[in-house]
Amino acid sequence: MDEEEYKAKKLLKELTTNPYYNVAFTVASRDILVELAMTNPPDKEKREALYQEYRALDRIKGKLQSFINEVTMIDEGIKEDA
Repeated sequence: MDEEEYKAKKLLKELTTNPYYNVAFTVASRDILVELAMTNPPDKEKREALYQEYRALDRIKGKLQSFINEVTMIDEGIKEDA
């Protein structure tokens, strides 16, 4: 990881200390699920699109968490390839 990438991930880690970080993901997930619940069962295309949107949001949150974990390991000296 180069210095620029490290700095970006470090800023992301700092962002997650803001209580609204998790709130934003929670609200976005909830909104997708509410919209999904309001779709008609025969509207499979819309339901599938919303499901994929929900999964994508979850994957993004997981990826961001992996960046945070990587920075934490570097900061703690666990990872030497920084």
